Amino acid sequence: MLRVIILSLLVLTGCATQEPPKELNRVTVVASGDLSFLDNKPLTYAWHPTHARIRVNDELNEQQVAGLLYETIASVMKQKGYQQVSIQDNPSVVIGFGAALESAMGDDEILQRVGLVPGLSVDGVDSSQYQKGSVLIALFGNDLTRPNWQVIGQGLADLKAKREQREPRLKEEVQLMLNNVPPTQRFDRLQ
Repeated sequence: MLRVIILSLLVLTGCATQEPPKELNRVTVVASGDLSFLDNKPLTYAWHPTHARIRVNDELNEQQVAGLLYETIASVMKQKGYQQVSIQDNPSVVIGFGAALESAMGDDEILQRVGLVPGLSVDGVDSSQYQKGSVLIALFGNDLTRPNWQVIGQGLADLKAKREQREPRLKEEVQLMLNNVPPTQRFDRLQ
């Protein structure tokens, strides 16, 4: 009986190492700060004039990544009842963001610049196909030099996937990252 169990384990182990890895959906999210500055205000938002930075390699287009992040963050904020206004309209919250692939900005630099890092493990990942990708979203109140709240998420970017395959995953991750941002009171009443 013991021989059968050992033989079965060896066969299973051998099969497991030969199969391609299942879809890598690893995501790690870390947030810091305080969202109470959003309480009891008519909630409007604007984009931060200088905090929209993208650092990727030649395989991705920085402008496309930035455009997708603008679009996705705006969609989530609209779902929560926030109205986009100009920075000159004194918004309740100002949103900045950044995104980077590991080859353009590693965890040490992220930690130094942001003060936190999710630390997603890439052990056992085929680096020719996948690369760690980081997205930061920062919410600012009156002081545009220091965020009141920020969230950073890391996942694995499939470098060989087409843009239309990557977009839904990025949208899901942004939705997850902004999950703790409260809906507006106006939105609450509509529910």
